[in-house]
Amino acid sequence: MSELAALSPHVAHVLETESPLHAWTYHRRLGGKPKPSTSPQALGTIMHNLFLEGGDRVVALEHLDYKTKAAKQARAEVLGAGLFPCLSEKLVEARICVDRWTEHLARIRINGAPFSFAGGTVESLLSWEEQGTLCHGRPDWVSKDRALILDLKTTGGSVAPEMCAASMLRSAGVIQDHAYRSAIELDEPELAGRVNAVFLFAQVVEPYALTPIMCGATMREIGCGRWRRSLATWATCLRTNQWPPFTTVPIYVEAPGWALHREMTEGEMG
Repeated sequence: MSELAALSPHVAHVLETESPLHAWTYHRRLGGKPKPSTSPQALGTIMHNLFLEGGDRVVALEHLDYKTKAAKQARAEVLGAGLFPCLSEKLVEARICVDRWTEHLARIRINGAPFSFAGGTVESLLSWEEQGTLCHGRPDWVSKDRALILDLKTTGGSVAPEMCAASMLRSAGVIQDHAYRSAIELDEPELAGRVNAVFLFAQVVEPYALTPIMCGATMREIGCGRWRRSLATWATCLRTNQWPPFTTVPIYVEAPGWALHREMTEGEMG
């Protein structure tokens, strides 16, 4: 089974931020356990489908909330069918949000040209081999000529560029940027150096702002380093069938600078 376990950018992010044990646990072909989901993640899934595919998998539920038995059952049935349940009132708000995003997107220029979803593919599977390791990825959208990748990042917070940059580093973003571009360039060498990834950071609250982000040289360097470390770790774990947790020996932990400063300040005041 492990022979078919491909490395994806999201699995690589788990390797980087948690441990091989966590990556094994949540990998569909290994531990097979679903990663705990949050309300913002569920909303993000709905918004992705509305924005990129017109909401073809979103099902409106005529309930005020999910507190009643009937509402819980209705939600479970929709999820069981592989669809995305959404309370009707919330869906109205979500569609207003998507309409605003669409208006903002019409004003965005990428490489000097207006952006259009026309001709591109949504959530198509990328499958490639890198350093002897099978890899998979599923970008939100890829242009017809495969030279442009788009990934939507929803947030209830700020979409100021510096906040977007911080989010790219905290999440799988920088790894996705490298891995997706690498996948296409390995498959089509004539595109080497010409594939770009744009990350659309989109607010799900008023004013529903949309900020397009591309990784510069330093961000790309970080993404490349994280991806290559993950490739090496993944290959070792698959070969040995060993999936260690964070550590197997006690780790000395030190107080961060802010804690030391606070202790010294309170000591002087006391």
